[in-house]
Amino acid sequence: MIVASILLAFAIDRGYESFESRSEETAILAGLRADFVANRAALEAHLEWHDRWAAGIATALEYTRPGSTVGVDDRTVLAFEDFFANPTLDPSTATLDVVESSGRGRLLGDPELRLLIAEWRVHTDDAVDQQAGLQRNRDLMLWPALTALDLRTPDGARAAIDPPDGLPGPEALRAAGLPAILDLHSALLVRTRGDWVEVLDATVRVLERLDALGAR
Repeated sequence: MIVASILLAFAIDRGYESFESRSEETAILAGLRADFVANRAALEAHLEWHDRWAAGIATALEYTRPGSTVGVDDRTVLAFEDFFANPTLDPSTATLDVVESSGRGRLLGDPELRLLIAEWRVHTDDAVDQQAGLQRNRDLMLWPALTALDLRTPDGARAAIDPPDGLPGPEALRAAGLPAILDLHSALLVRTRGDWVEVLDATVRVLERLDALGAR
């Protein structure tokens, strides 16, 4: 009887630990899903901004081209104002950080999910590094060129350009070398956007796996 009671106690204890582990894993999966749903929305909005910025660069380059028919209208002014914006993205890893820092990574028992999250981490690190390069180009080349042309940001964040006198003519912009600076910035923007697209694709794959595992 004593031996049977001890074995029963061990069995109950193991069962309770197993129940706790399953409950904790369910909570972790739900937290991950919430984080990745938020990341997907943030990435989609960020990519829309990249598209707007790319269109603005195209407009500005066309404005500076000799013989261009693009004038100083609201679209052109908005393009130059947007160059002073500084949109960045830092995807949420709140649940992942808690899981990893607490040593509870073992509770993510699905190998495919762990692999997808690892791949997502790699893509995110690449995109954040590329984003930093884009910011350095903006800080060291684009913004100094714009301020040298007396296009300034009174509030430190956005320009307030009052057409037609507030925007220099195409000749002045070409003389300042702005087309070459915009070309380089555009190339960096394309690379950065491509990296964020990879992060978005990886985010969708993680969410699909979480849904397959029943995360809610």
